[in-house]
Amino acid sequence: MGKVLKVGRAFRILRSAGNLKKKNVETLVRYVSEEEVNETLKAQALITRKGHRGPKRVAEAGSKIDPKQLGTRKAYSHKIELKVPHGTTQWLRQWPIEGEPRRYAIPEEELENFNNRILEMLITKVR
Repeated sequence: MGKVLKVGRAFRILRSAGNLKKKNVETLVRYVSEEEVNETLKAQALITRKGHRGPKRVAEAGSKIDPKQLGTRKAYSHKIELKVPHGTTQWLRQWPIEGEPRRYAIPEEELENFNNRILEMLITKVR
């Protein structure tokens, strides 16, 4: 397990002592509810929640995502930035979301494999 730190109004989860230098790390983003934040903090990983089975959606940092356009304020109140090793985005390209460039749907059966790649998570409230 990693270490959970409260940083101002955000939470930071360090899962690996791996190399976090910018050239070796890619950043992905996922918008979630407060309920999912609480479960993510407890598990220190992305999880499959009861009633919310199926793929987990992530996007490359810098892709145009407006959380206000995703759905209700309650459902998308927080942003999780995921630091992953270089090459993870290439791996994710096997699961593109049609019509949504630079966004991927991680199949439920690959979630553990994805979680093993996460070096760090930064969780912030966005609305």
